[in-house]
Amino acid sequence: MSLLTGLSSCRRRYVVVQQTKTWSDAQSYCRSKYTDLATMDTMVDVNQMIADAAGFIGTVWIGLSDKGFNWMWSKPGGVEPLTYFPQVKPSNPRNMWELCGAQLKGSWWDVLCNQELPFVCYDMVLSPIPTKNYVFINQALTWNDAQAYCRQNHTDLASVMSKAEDDDITKVIPSETLTFIGLHRPTWTWWSDGSVHKLDHWIQGHPQGGTGDCAASLIDAANVGKFMEYTCGTHFYFMCYTSKLLQTTSVLVSYYDGFVNTADSHFFPQLQRLHLQQSISDALW
Repeated sequence: MSLLTGLSSCRRRYVVVQQTKTWSDAQSYCRSKYTDLATMDTMVDVNQMIADAAGFIGTVWIGLSDKGFNWMWSKPGGVEPLTYFPQVKPSNPRNMWELCGAQLKGSWWDVLCNQELPFVCYDMVLSPIPTKNYVFINQALTWNDAQAYCRQNHTDLASVMSKAEDDDITKVIPSETLTFIGLHRPTWTWWSDGSVHKLDHWIQGHPQGGTGDCAASLIDAANVGKFMEYTCGTHFYFMCYTSKLLQTTSVLVSYYDGFVNTADSHFFPQLQRLHLQQSISDALW
């Protein structure tokens, strides 16, 4: 009997570039020399970034920005929201810029997600042909609570896949009633590498309104990499990242009755040395 051993994984490593650039210029530099501006999914990545900074103290651009003002559906795949209303940048403080979509008299409006409104859910009926049945819920909830209600009791908040579906939603909403649909615009979730996720590691009291659309990381003992928003034209050092594939060498091992075949046993000292050398090499990378 034979066994093929081996292991591979991929992880990010971070590099401080000590040249002052705007956020956009830093992004271009990272994409040309490395992979992209620093992207972090979890605090594990933040800690890795600080470790890779190797004693550097200062402020560096990272790949997080809030420039997109992109709208998303509760269930992905809906129509492009800009065909129905323009993107509007509200005057509320930035930490309240969680905008959501609501319908009134067949038109869409952007409202604050923490506002409490009635909402429309839908039920997906799969037979005889896939059909959406829309249900008006005359209960005032925030957008997030409305989404949770719809997902628990129906399929989801109403997402619009076509003009016909938008018309069907309009029919179930009482006249003069501003009503949530499944459209929202999250803040500070857009990363330079194209990923969309939220990582809350901000300086206390931030982000604020009117202070900038690009994020930097403050690397020092007091802030331990916490984020701060700045105008994107500010010149800072910056943090790039690259992805490294870690792979051990695979070895075919033969054995029987629970014992390794003696014909293959001479591989094991070499295999141990190979793994040790690879571990040392990776640690110094």
